Amino acid sequence: MLEQQPAAIEIAPDELFFSTTDSRGVIEKANSVFVRLSRHPWESLVGAPHNIIRHDDMPGGAFRLMWQTLQQGRPFCAYVVNQAADGAPYTVFATITPLGDGYLSVRSRPCVDGLLQTALGLYARTREVERARLAEGDGAPAAAVVGLETLASLLQDVGIADYEDFVRAALPAEVQARSALVSGLAVREGQGPLFGLLDSVRGIDAQLVGWTTQMDRLAELTESLARGVAELDEVMAASSQTAREVTEQAGDGNPIMLAVNVWASMMPEIEAALAELVKDLQGLAASSAETRFRIALARLHNDATGQFVVELIDAGRGTGAAQGSGIAAITDLARALDEGMVHTGDQGRRNAELAEQVASRIESVRELMLVPQGLLGNWQEMAQDRQDSQASALIPRMAGQMAEGDRAAGVLAELAEQCRAQAQPLDIAGIDQELRRIRTLVEEVSGEQMVTTSRRAARAMPEDDEPVDDPVDEQRTPGPRRGV
Repeated sequence: MLEQQPAAIEIAPDELFFSTTDSRGVIEKANSVFVRLSRHPWESLVGAPHNIIRHDDMPGGAFRLMWQTLQQGRPFCAYVVNQAADGAPYTVFATITPLGDGYLSVRSRPCVDGLLQTALGLYARTREVERARLAEGDGAPAAAVVGLETLASLLQDVGIADYEDFVRAALPAEVQARSALVSGLAVREGQGPLFGLLDSVRGIDAQLVGWTTQMDRLAELTESLARGVAELDEVMAASSQTAREVTEQAGDGNPIMLAVNVWASMMPEIEAALAELVKDLQGLAASSAETRFRIALARLHNDATGQFVVELIDAGRGTGAAQGSGIAAITDLARALDEGMVHTGDQGRRNAELAEQVASRIESVRELMLVPQGLLGNWQEMAQDRQDSQASALIPRMAGQMAEGDRAAGVLAELAEQCRAQAQPLDIAGIDQELRRIRTLVEEVSGEQMVTTSRRAARAMPEDDEPVDDPVDEQRTPGPRRGV
């Protein structure tokens, strides 16, 4: 009889897993959510390799990509199927961020089912290839190399350029979907540094939400500009065709040929400017996507900070249990936020530069298009004075093409101005102020904890000042660390 597999573990939308590891992936800190859902005791998690929760359905190629990305100093995100201590699977959306000499990871429940199913489908096909290579005698590292190549190919098959494009879209979508499911940061009323920390988390959250709205609007404008450029490119292609037809119908001695020649001579320059505009827009779209990614990651880190603060408040009230070092975790998260703000601020300035470049390029295209338009009226009068019916019949067609091009360019110019206004550098001063406040409050909480610990130790000392053996500490003495 087949052994019944444990049911999949359900994760609530408001639950965030947190852990930090050293450079090898050995767990150093873990929060209570991670402990509870992994079904490993906290003492077993700390000092263990993070792959203690790895599920066999996850392709090695995904983890190879993870390490490649992290070792380049960039954050990594993925949908991940994990396995609890009793064999029960649970699926998370994981973010891993380089932090000092190690890594910080925050995981949440996947909230965008379409993206999740896409990822799981790609994983299943990739893992199938890897298992075939393992069966043929390849080692796990070699199979992972093939798995990564397979994953990259499968992404392109479903219309995704590369994995970076996938996660740039997935993380903001997941954070936004989670935000819609969660009522907001938990509320706790009281006085003291922990409540001040919670206030700072709320202040950061409000600013990050505002930035998200700003970047969403910039992304919409960039997409509209891309559609507008494609439309103008079609108009220019139609104009080139019209120029060829006019050349065939009008003789060299016809004054209309002057208009045709000027028009035709400007087409390569306009087309070259449009090609550069497309590149600028691609750069702006990529920069905007990276900014949205960074903001979404900051929101997740900030939410995890708030969750830790609430755990500490509840632990102090006797209504919860903050596993591990909560204050150290808040310090790590604040540091990740601080470092992330540097990248986010740089991206915001890059957005402004690229938006200005796009607007200037569109103005150049419009100026190029105005040259033949300005001459067209004179040519039309000339044709009418000479009673040249053939030329008079052709000029309206040329004028119509030019007017259509000018209309399309005008729409682009309006969008570019909106884009220019939306892509202002992000004001990170407010968040910097809140992060400084968090660091100060963390020091206050750490000081209070040290005093409390000293008082408890003093009360526990017998009158003869002999130390009291602590059998609990003896039971928790960690053994040697397991390798990755």
